[in-house]
Amino acid sequence: MAFKNISRKSYVGFGGWLVLFAASLFVQFIRLLLSTLDNYSIIKSDEFKRITDPDSEYYNSSLYPSLIVDTTLSLVICIMIIFIIYFCVRHSIWFKKLSVIYIISSFIIQCLTLFWLLGIHFLPEEFYEEINIYQGVISSFAYMLIWLPYLLISKRVKNTFA
Repeated sequence: MAFKNISRKSYVGFGGWLVLFAASLFVQFIRLLLSTLDNYSIIKSDEFKRITDPDSEYYNSSLYPSLIVDTTLSLVICIMIIFIIYFCVRHSIWFKKLSVIYIISSFIIQCLTLFWLLGIHFLPEEFYEEINIYQGVISSFAYMLIWLPYLLISKRVKNTFA
């Protein structure tokens, strides 16, 4: 049995692990769009108006600006994902660069969101028990550990997006 000589061309194009990375981008894009719509509905709700009213006992001055920043960053990441997909289709060198920026910035945003949540003192303890506020940071860190080395070392990425 002769071994097949694997040439450079076998590691070119959209395939292999790159398909999983693209699928994760699609899932993240949908999640961010849904999060942005949730934030918009929260901003328009009566409860939110009460919380952001300076005369309310539950008033927190950082809540409104934080939600606006979170929504804006989600939209920026969505736009970044659209550009990543565009550069992937065009086989541009910018795919790799923008993907690395996306992965790192997503992790930083998750860390900032965690610090923001920990800084809100008026939230009931049940809030912290019902959700895992560390989940975003942990999953973003794992995502970074998996995909950053892949994008920087992969033969397919080097050959396709050079």
